[in-house]
Amino acid sequence: MTLNLRKRYNPFTLKFNDKLEIDYALNQSEQDRFGFKLVFFIICALNLVFIFVEYVRLENFSDAILSRLILEIILIATLWGFYKIQNNLKLSQLYAFFSTILIYSMILITDYNTQLYKLFVSNTTTTFFYIIAAVVGLRFRFSVLLNLFIITLFIWYAKYISSEPLLMEQIPNVASNMVTSCMIGYLLERTSRILFMKNVQINEKNEIIRGVNEKLSSLNDIKNTLITVLSHDLKSPLNSLKGLLALRSSNALSKEETDENFNKIESHVNKLSSFISQTILWVKSQMGGFTVKHEVMVLNEVVDKNISIFETLCNQKNIKIINSIPANRQIESDVEMINIILRNLIGNAAKFSHRNSTIDIKEIIENSSYGIAVEDRGIGIPKEKLNALFKFSKDSTPGTDHEKGTGLGLALSFGLMKKLNGNLEVSSKEKEGTTFTMRFEKLNYYEVKEVPVQ
Repeated sequence: MTLNLRKRYNPFTLKFNDKLEIDYALNQSEQDRFGFKLVFFIICALNLVFIFVEYVRLENFSDAILSRLILEIILIATLWGFYKIQNNLKLSQLYAFFSTILIYSMILITDYNTQLYKLFVSNTTTTFFYIIAAVVGLRFRFSVLLNLFIITLFIWYAKYISSEPLLMEQIPNVASNMVTSCMIGYLLERTSRILFMKNVQINEKNEIIRGVNEKLSSLNDIKNTLITVLSHDLKSPLNSLKGLLALRSSNALSKEETDENFNKIESHVNKLSSFISQTILWVKSQMGGFTVKHEVMVLNEVVDKNISIFETLCNQKNIKIINSIPANRQIESDVEMINIILRNLIGNAAKFSHRNSTIDIKEIIENSSYGIAVEDRGIGIPKEKLNALFKFSKDSTPGTDHEKGTGLGLALSFGLMKKLNGNLEVSSKEKEGTTFTMRFEKLNYYEVKEVPVQ
């Protein structure tokens, strides 16, 4: 699978599609919070340094130090407030944005009327630009706005508040620094987003590889299980048949004993034949050997033909199968696949039904969907087994008369329903029964006045 970067990310506008933008924001949230905390920690530290510097260089330092202490308290309070709301990403970004403007505004209005301080203000502005570009977690477009606010404040302060020529001379330098810091911020975020996109690609490819490996592992397990089961189930009836033929040829058995043993072997061979047929069909479905052929069929007749296959089993257990599909119902689908699915569902229902019970086969029409339900009143299915019901299992649950299954029937039926653009649904209650529903979201079904004679 090749991922197209251009459809999901524009490196020039620094924008992902909506889903990836959310993922990127969540991925970067920790870095965003770290950037904000780092910026304000540096400012707190620098402010403490300047308290000492002003103590040394100013004769009347009390007002300056008091202002610096107030600024330090505000900085610490800002950091404390950020820790309180940092789990909310958008609120954290807004908080970082406006608190940065506030702090810088306070630095500007702390005017001690010395040229050294005026130069310090312009240098502080430059420092702000580079710190914001390097570590602030507000995304590049927010960083540009922040820088514009800061340079606007600086120009306003230099022109209307201070009127100091030194500050006015600093404006071109500050402006060039802003442009430089914006370029650095752009390149940093562009690099960050490209790396994120590459990580997304790698993760998606790893998911694909993991899925393929799991499927290959599952198919390998199934192959080994099939080989084991086939070798055991083939060997047992063949050895029995071989032994019976040897006894018969030596006239060691009477005709009654021979007939009785042949009946037992016939039962084993029939089960083996069913298993081999299911195995071949399942392998064919896994290899993509089924091609859907749409044709119109009389559903009631199709159901009756599949019911007749289990006539002997139903007679032995005195089970009555009721076909409630309307006689005039026709559907357009693949006859072979419908037969295979119905045969498995009806056989499954008969296998797990109690003696002297009934099985209902009916249609369910809901809105735009059409369903064929096979409902039994048997032993039901435990909740913990429902999730794995449509997967191949070598441990097939025996029926109410200890009938053995192949473990492939439901997995095969589920796969075929997917090929028919439908779904196989199940609802069950232990000791009350189970209902399997063949659900078609898009299926042409008709009512005809006269059913054609086959």
